[in-house]
Amino acid sequence: MDMANALMFDPLKDSKRLVEAGFTEPQAEALAEEQSAVINDQLATKRDIAEVRRAAQSIHAAHAVPCAIFCPQAFHIQKPN
Repeated sequence: MDMANALMFDPLKDSKRLVEAGFTEPQAEALAEEQSAVINDQLATKRDIAEVRRAAQSIHAAHAVPCAIFCPQAFHIQKPN
């Protein structure tokens, strides 16, 4: 799936809705562009997630600290009595 198909926020549709709600076209376009930029800046890509996972695994390997968040199946955690 490419990013265009994965994007759930459609600035063109949003801009049209804003115009229908009473915004001028330049206002609606500017607001939709800003909203799109904010949303896109907050999305984590698969690459971002892989980098975080590698960093956590590196910390785990360097410090021999169990990392149940990234590989919970590898750890059997018992509840205290």
